Amino acid sequence: MFHQGPQAARSPLLIALAVAAIICSASPAAALQVHPAPEGLYVHQFGHFLFFLTSILLLFGLGLSALPKGRGRLYLRVSCLLFALWNAATFSAHLVHLYLDVAPFVGDNPWTMTISSELGNIALLYYFLSFDHLLAVPAMLFFVLGLRSFLKEVSA
Repeated sequence: MFHQGPQAARSPLLIALAVAAIICSASPAAALQVHPAPEGLYVHQFGHFLFFLTSILLLFGLGLSALPKGRGRLYLRVSCLLFALWNAATFSAHLVHLYLDVAPFVGDNPWTMTISSELGNIALLYYFLSFDHLLAVPAMLFFVLGLRSFLKEVSA
């Protein structure tokens, strides 16, 4: 149909180089969303509380529902549990952050920062609570797997 010359063979390499250049030139994402005090924090924390409550209700509701007891239901229940744990950890991290008088991490270079020794255990607690993505990402994955499994059951 079309003649593919040497240009076509180089296109995957060019795409890979372009993606690598974009990734290497990335700037900080500023993923921490700061809310104006105190109203923004109240609303944000209330959102975490509602999401936590909804996750727990759905977790128990799925256990009592008439849905088929298959992988889809199991995946959704695991997702609800992980989302509830994520909300509890994130809610707690926001509260701990309020009690930090100074920055919990010391240093200018993000790769060599250390935990402030003057804060004691509260800085360590904040550090571990900041790994909330280790709960959120699997929760989203199990949610998608659960929905996909339900779709396969309905389509079959």
